[in-house]
Amino acid sequence: IKVISTSNLQSNDFVAKVNFDIHTPLRILYVGRSDLSKGIIETLEAIKVLNSTGIECQYNIVGWDETSGRNKMIISSKVDELEISELVTFAGKISHGADLNDIYRNSDIYIIASYHEGFPRTILESMANSTAVIASSVGAIPIELQNDIHAILIRPKSVEDIVSGVKKIIDDAALRRRIIAN
Repeated sequence: IKVISTSNLQSNDFVAKVNFDIHTPLRILYVGRSDLSKGIIETLEAIKVLNSTGIECQYNIVGWDETSGRNKMIISSKVDELEISELVTFAGKISHGADLNDIYRNSDIYIIASYHEGFPRTILESMANSTAVIASSVGAIPIELQNDIHAILIRPKSVEDIVSGVKKIIDDAALRRRIIAN
């Protein structure tokens, strides 16, 4: 028998949050490939909606582009089209470890609004760092996570579900605390 780890998490990467307050502006995070099927465009649209309704939030995109920059160019064009460039940061690829853990820990919500998925290790990384998760109910995600227990599960390609999920986490402190604790 050979044990194969599918995560880069070490025991010292886990942190239990003691303060469940959220930042103003709200810090929303995505970590992973800059792949359009990860729901980044829909999340950008949700950021626009949230800010237009008075919910100040920023979106930090941490990751890399495997398409020689084509996807990042599409994402950047969408940012420009939505006129939200002051709300979006492209941090580039950050290696696993203390620097990436700090980004998770300093974020309020990790959103992965994928169209299709297995079970992303970034969800585990977010949870290990006590960051609330909003994830599409696709692939193994709804098998491993229960809605409103471990994460907010949303429909893929749904800007409305992203907005609603963010509002739930903001408005319901008990739900936020439960998701982070679980």
